[in-house]
Amino acid sequence: MRYIISPMHIKDLATQMGSAVAKAASAVLSKAGATVRWATTTKSTATAKAGAVDIRPPGTIVISYITPTHSAIAAEVTIVGSGFGSSRGTSTVTFGGTAPGSYVSWSATGTQIAVTVPGLIPGAANIVVTVAGVASNVATFSVDFLASQYRDAVTDAGIDNTGATSVTAAIGSAITAYKAAGKFGLYFPVGTYLLSTTLAVPSGTVLVGPANAGVGPGTGTPPYSLQTQANMPWLKGKVVYDSNSGFADLKLGADGVLFDHKDQLSTVNVAFTRCHIRGGGSETMLIGSYRGSYPRSVNGLTFTNCEIERSSASGADNIAIYASYSATPVNLQNITFSGCNFGTANAAGLTGNTRMNIECWTGEGPVTAVNHYEYLTFSGCEFQTGSGHGIDFSNYGGAGGHTYSGRSHHLYVDGCYFHGATAATDGWGYAVNLEWPDYVYVTGNYFKRCKVAGIQCDSNYGWPLAATWEFTGNTFDWDTAEGGMTAGDAVIYTRGGGALITGNTVLCHGNYTSGACFEIDGSGGSGTGIGTATGNVVTGNTFNLGVTYPTTTVSQVNGATGNTITPNTTTRS
Repeated sequence: MRYIISPMHIKDLATQMGSAVAKAASAVLSKAGATVRWATTTKSTATAKAGAVDIRPPGTIVISYITPTHSAIAAEVTIVGSGFGSSRGTSTVTFGGTAPGSYVSWSATGTQIAVTVPGLIPGAANIVVTVAGVASNVATFSVDFLASQYRDAVTDAGIDNTGATSVTAAIGSAITAYKAAGKFGLYFPVGTYLLSTTLAVPSGTVLVGPANAGVGPGTGTPPYSLQTQANMPWLKGKVVYDSNSGFADLKLGADGVLFDHKDQLSTVNVAFTRCHIRGGGSETMLIGSYRGSYPRSVNGLTFTNCEIERSSASGADNIAIYASYSATPVNLQNITFSGCNFGTANAAGLTGNTRMNIECWTGEGPVTAVNHYEYLTFSGCEFQTGSGHGIDFSNYGGAGGHTYSGRSHHLYVDGCYFHGATAATDGWGYAVNLEWPDYVYVTGNYFKRCKVAGIQCDSNYGWPLAATWEFTGNTFDWDTAEGGMTAGDAVIYTRGGGALITGNTVLCHGNYTSGACFEIDGSGGSGTGIGTATGNVVTGNTFNLGVTYPTTTVSQVNGATGNTITPNTTTRS
């Protein structure tokens, strides 16, 4: 069967062609300069990027254009293209993954579809047509704000926006009223809305501020996002959210207050767009369940062009994604951060060390509890310096006082900018740390010098070292340091096996590593039953190094064997 390469968006190659053929196709396309991802599951959340390819069978579904390209909720949109089929049948149209408000028409020629805009918060909601399980290219669309579709918190509900009095109860009443009136959401004009008690946002609620007045995508690389809070309405206090809710163009939280979701069994389908989340206490934000708290699972949580402040407590984590509970399994699924800025300076002025920008963690459940996180995506995000880790993907199980947890998997870090990672109080300093998830793809990112490593792969509490990892197309700029960084260790360090390390560029013209740029260590780790580092493939990387340092590009130490290290390109100057 022939397959057509279309530079649209990434599909799951293994689903369409089988894993063996997919691996071969991936290798060929990678050599041609394309970025290809594939997985052994039908669920793929890999992010589209320049140079990425979509492999699809003949009969490709193509959107030629849409009209209009932006409109308010319930407006009609016409989609023109080919391959849509003579009738809708089981075919679908989605706006940012959401079904349309209604299907108006589907032409018998298979070239035109008319639908209405669903109830979505203002902002991007790109359109895709899917026929017989095959998706079209992506058509850019955005949802407009229309005042008549919202209840105004000040003029309609009489809520104080001066910050002088608590308005928690008044907002709760206004949410009930807007739903009763058939409005889509509650609109907050610019101002400060004081919450002296917790605002528990009920399921199916939409809260928005003035569109694009605050946080928005940046104009350069970096930054990916800009901190402009002055024109954002501020819900100042503790906010907890429930399922099927949306927030846009708001500042949320307060100093010493943890941003969290409700204490319940599960939270699904919640979206934050262009929001600024204020620094909390021990963490700024908690997603999931931590040691003895409620067994809260998550499925479908998105943050788009948001900023998350540095925690106000030095030595804490900014975002904790925890799948941990003593009795009931906790599953965290389909969590996406796109174009977000992590670890921005706390408004109280805290700019010093935190433990981690993002900590993803499993463990501390009985034998029957399988806790895990899966399908986490960080796309086009910016990670500020001053933290022990940029992202920590940890899995605990089997030893060290931790009992059992599920092995987390399918984690994507794509097109992000890491300002480096300094050493926290415990000596950490990695941009991306892996302990020991499976199916991890770190692609197309930019790393400045880190204290220990840009990517660190270490064992923990008995997990096997074999994994499917791809570290491809990244730039490691060890010539540039921020946050007082004076020295590094390795660029990539691994004790594991099965990683594909290819197409990366290393810039290092000084004594900024302890030896090699890439180090494969066969010494194992702190767990039990761990093998040596083997089966890694290091090929097609470019090293731009100093005349003397670093001394080596790739090294195998402490008995590491069975790795493929083919010619890479090295230039010294």
